[in-house]
Amino acid sequence: MAATARGVERSPATAVLAVPVVAGGEKVGCLNIYSAAAGTFTEAQAQAAEVLALAGGAALEAVAETTRLREVAAQLDQAMTSRAVIDQAKGIIMARRGGTAEEAFAHLAALSQQRNVKVRDLARALVVQTETAAGVSRRRS
Repeated sequence: MAATARGVERSPATAVLAVPVVAGGEKVGCLNIYSAAAGTFTEAQAQAAEVLALAGGAALEAVAETTRLREVAAQLDQAMTSRAVIDQAKGIIMARRGGTAEEAFAHLAALSQQRNVKVRDLARALVVQTETAAGVSRRRS
């Protein structure tokens, strides 16, 4: 902190206008405007600084919301991909064992618990295994 105090002592700034930056209802920073002349900030300048701080906070909120929405979109994309693979695996199980889609999913879920593997990972492995076996048998034909 001593280095900061020495830096301030050497600074030509004799006045500062400090306005909090608020994002998401929390203070996340401060907009600081310095002047070499004491008492130079007018009420209009203080209001302008407040507007700038509000804009900065709004920009930070927008960035946070954009990031959150991108994460949600990625999760939805993953869920759709997982669902497609799980549906394929259910079809494979139904073809091999018979039964309904609900029974095939119950079988897949039971295997998932027995093996301590996520349903989507087990489904993906079953689909890949089936595709590989189908590819091998096609080459032989």
